[in-house]
Amino acid sequence: MHSAAQVQDMDALIQEIVADYSGDEDFSDFVAKLLYYRKHPIDLNTADAAQLAGLFFLNPLQIDNLIAHRDKSGSFIDVMELQAVEGLSIKDVTRLLPFVYVPAIFSSIRERLSGDEQLVTSSVMLRWDRTLQEKWGYQITDLARSRYLGSPDRVILRYRLDYKNSFRFSLNMKKDAGEPFFAYQQKYGFDFYSGHLEIKAISKNLKKIVLGDYGLQIGQGLMLWNGFALGKGTFVNGLAKQGQGLVAYTGIDKRNFLRGLAAQFQYEKWEWIPFVAYNKLSGRVEQHNNEWVLSTLHSSGLHRTPTEQRYRKSVPLLSCGSNLRFHKGRFNLEFSAVLNRFKYRKISPEDVAHRYDFRGKNNVLLGGAYRYALKNYYLYGEMALSNLKALSVLNGVLAVVNPNLFWFGSFRYYAPGYYAYYGNALGEGTKVCNEHALMFGIQYQRARKFEWVTYVDIFKFPWWRYRVDGPSAGMDMLTQFTYLWYKRGKLGLRYRYRFNQENHNVTKKDRIIADVNRHQLRLDYQVKLNAIWRIAGRIEGMHYNKAFNAKALGLLVYQDFFWSSAKNKFKINVRLAYFNTDSYYARIYAYEQDIRYAGAFPVYNGRGLRTYLNLHWKMLSSMELWARYAISYFPKQESLGAGLERIDRNIRSDIKVQVRWHI
Repeated sequence: MHSAAQVQDMDALIQEIVADYSGDEDFSDFVAKLLYYRKHPIDLNTADAAQLAGLFFLNPLQIDNLIAHRDKSGSFIDVMELQAVEGLSIKDVTRLLPFVYVPAIFSSIRERLSGDEQLVTSSVMLRWDRTLQEKWGYQITDLARSRYLGSPDRVILRYRLDYKNSFRFSLNMKKDAGEPFFAYQQKYGFDFYSGHLEIKAISKNLKKIVLGDYGLQIGQGLMLWNGFALGKGTFVNGLAKQGQGLVAYTGIDKRNFLRGLAAQFQYEKWEWIPFVAYNKLSGRVEQHNNEWVLSTLHSSGLHRTPTEQRYRKSVPLLSCGSNLRFHKGRFNLEFSAVLNRFKYRKISPEDVAHRYDFRGKNNVLLGGAYRYALKNYYLYGEMALSNLKALSVLNGVLAVVNPNLFWFGSFRYYAPGYYAYYGNALGEGTKVCNEHALMFGIQYQRARKFEWVTYVDIFKFPWWRYRVDGPSAGMDMLTQFTYLWYKRGKLGLRYRYRFNQENHNVTKKDRIIADVNRHQLRLDYQVKLNAIWRIAGRIEGMHYNKAFNAKALGLLVYQDFFWSSAKNKFKINVRLAYFNTDSYYARIYAYEQDIRYAGAFPVYNGRGLRTYLNLHWKMLSSMELWARYAISYFPKQESLGAGLERIDRNIRSDIKVQVRWHI
């Protein structure tokens, strides 16, 4: 059993991993996986690279070194032997401890003989939340106008069943705020249903088969990467992807998964994953020259208004392909072929800005990837071709210079005409296309107390982009110093500079390209006061400057308090925040603690106060309850939001409740 302090450390780890994200990313699958490994630790003596990659916080070189150490020195006798693995710092070992174990042979046999080993586990989770103030979209009664067709309630229902970690069944149901329930196109209730049946270790050569919803994590994400993926930030271990291959999908993102059948075969040093999927996407299908064509794809996953209802599941997409991987020692080579076929021909405007847009029905992707660990160096990369005409390449290197110094570098070339619907690779843009870049950086640790992380990413976009009528360039530079108190806390100072270019006037076509500079300075800390109290806080400033435009400043100050009971059955987390930004361009994102399996990344914009309260209660050994209340107050505003999301008050409050039963 692990202590309550280690569980709290895991919560802090989750925040550290996702701290540099912003917006509405779905972290539920990622959090669920960490929590699963927390409850079912990985056996260090049998773990393969895919299992260890599922922990996210180990880089591929560390994983290879761990397996190589085991192959050379024999099975682990104790988890603290991890300190002898090259490239693993004390901080890395501390992160690993709650998620791994070394089995005691005789106690394991005794548990099996006595029947104490739990063969079947299952759970049900129900979550409900809503905004308490009524939004404008719910007040409109005119049937000819755009409006929200459903209630403001958001509901998620999940069921999980696991038999000996070899047979798993999952079912997810989701209704977003504003979506109808048992009405319109949602005649079967929820807007989104997702499920899968996963069977492992079927035979010597058939490792896994998944029927239903699944994800594929191939290469560096140029062609296909479903699920959570780390990007740029201070958590540099995620820059080089090491995917798990075929994974069952358990998230609630309505777009980033495959629905069909996939299997994973193993033949000695060869691994083969064939797959087929049929997804129904949301988009605008219209008649053009006596032909039904696809003009727009929608990725929000929301189906609240009459227009969104018409777009719902209107775009069938057939995906199929194969991934073949060869593994020998510390060398990996893989080849992939993917076909995405839309039912309707995709069209795009015939102007200069859309010259390289994907058009047609078929998107054929061919490519290969490699990984090779040579002593203290790890080389990786992927190359892919889209429809035999547009090329994308990513190559990188990780290196451990000495126990204190780690450096990394990568180069990426994404052609303007490259297209991969499920692509999700490292980049400045949101799509894998139209980007050339060089990135490099270092991570330095000293005496367990001092850590320095810095990187520079220099990029350019050879063709037009959204709000940029011409080629453009930019740079992202980050440096962070952290002072660590072992098992007590940390103090961090971060500076980030981002430079990019965009139209002088973003509301209309404008050939004048203006330089945009953003400077961010952050000071934050975490302190564990005792066994039940922990505090954390941040002061962050933003300076925005766009050529030919007024400058803007932003400020965020918050203080967090964490309390847990002596036996860890009851937890409370509170935040008090003040923010003041001159404009939306000086907005600041900050991660917020939320109920389990959820994460919040609200934007702090305008002038106001925000606070939230999270509660976690282990009511019974088989039942847990979470609750959250958050409120934001804007004293100088008469209304919040815009369009259908407008609230005619200067206060917004949200409530959320979740309960989970272990059956």
